[in-house]
Amino acid sequence: MAKGSRGKKACPECQMLVGVRTSLCPGCEHEFVAGAKDRKKAESNKKSAGKGKKYCPDCDEIIGAASRACPHCGFKFAKADKPKITAPKPAKEAPDPEPVEDEVIPQEPPICATPSLTRLAAILMDKEANKERLNHIAVPAGHCPVTVSKEVVENPTKEAVVEWANKVIDHGLDNTESFYCCSAIQYWAGHFWDRFDGSETGKTVVRWISEEFDPQFNNDWTEDVDAPEEEEEVAA
Repeated sequence: MAKGSRGKKACPECQMLVGVRTSLCPGCEHEFVAGAKDRKKAESNKKSAGKGKKYCPDCDEIIGAASRACPHCGFKFAKADKPKITAPKPAKEAPDPEPVEDEVIPQEPPICATPSLTRLAAILMDKEANKERLNHIAVPAGHCPVTVSKEVVENPTKEAVVEWANKVIDHGLDNTESFYCCSAIQYWAGHFWDRFDGSETGKTVVRWISEEFDPQFNNDWTEDVDAPEEEEEVAA
């Protein structure tokens, strides 16, 4: 009967030397049954392995941790795949946040920014758009075609003065196709509110007419101005 050497044992059936931890003979397929002695030795060997050592899974001998084959039984260790070290992917830069535009809340412009047309300006614009010709009268002659009540003459209000001035404008457009300028209306106002004597009432009435019909017109009719003898007409 063949004797086993260190790390080897003989198969009791075919006498082939195999590793001491082999459980199935490769020659005759004999199945080994580990005895109590073998188990005790294996446990003793496992306890004695130190740093940089490892056990042979076939003969249970302690060998170097870097050994690729067991020097006792010839067992070959599978080559361990080295872990692949991959460079970390660069972190994607976060896109720049889109600029947040401040919400623009439309505001109504102040009244002074959008002045409305005066009636005289509106009349001129309308006539020019329709290519209608008017006689522009800046300094009228004769008596005013529209009278003023005694009550309004004595106690004038801006509302009453403006109402009278609009009637004067209507009379010129409807009867003579004439356009009375702001100066013409102020001139006739002097017939009722002492235009030439420099009274405070006359100054106030003139100012009301200017504010309502031509804010850019600043002619001061309170000065001592002689009334013209003839009506001056200027063709458009």
